[in-house]
Amino acid sequence: MQFYQSIAKWYDHIFPGSPAQVKFIENAVNGFAGKHIAEIGCATGNLCIGMAANTNKVTGIDLDEELLNVARKKSSSCSNIEYIQGDMLKTGSIVESFSLDAISCIGNTLVHLQKPKDMLSFFNQCIQVLKPGGNLILQIINYDYILDFGIESLPLIENDYIKFDRRYELREQDELINFKTILTIKETKSTIINSVPLYPLRQELLNKLLNEAGFLTAKYYGGFDGSPLRQQSLHLVAHVTC
Repeated sequence: MQFYQSIAKWYDHIFPGSPAQVKFIENAVNGFAGKHIAEIGCATGNLCIGMAANTNKVTGIDLDEELLNVARKKSSSCSNIEYIQGDMLKTGSIVESFSLDAISCIGNTLVHLQKPKDMLSFFNQCIQVLKPGGNLILQIINYDYILDFGIESLPLIENDYIKFDRRYELREQDELINFKTILTIKETKSTIINSVPLYPLRQELLNKLLNEAGFLTAKYYGGFDGSPLRQQSLHLVAHVTC
């Protein structure tokens, strides 16, 4: 995807590794020891690396080869991480059936699937590759908050290297929204402007799709700190079991 290819070089400055994400997943799966976990939409591998220290195996899957190249270089000393270039809608053919203890899909990856039927297909494939009792950990933006309150921008990301401005624009022609970004590289004062359509998935529909796929229980949170999901939570984190 052109959006990620254009920002791959600066991705880690925009979205650095998060110990809170690693800890949340470790608690959700009742410890990493002996587990095989797949990260769907692994990008530059920060979460894979964080999980790999204590797991048996981590499989990172991403559509973008440039992001994976960064991940492979960073993970050269981690013998238990495998990176695979592939479409999340082909998870069932990439990963062996009933081989995974857990799947993580965070960073708003899910809503790049622009149709609920595609999300259902992904969830069906997750069921196919997870062991009985396996875990699915999802994180997206809380689109109930975005849509109901007319939120047009997300908090600015800024550090010594970059400034990343993120805005939403409702589309009149369909159910999608445009995710519009401006990345400013401070060293060169250059900018990279992108726009990508996303499906603003509400919690009610997410829960319906998960149930239809056969997931048994879902717990929802407002962040990786385990805080309750509230009406004005910016993030939606789901821990789902099959």
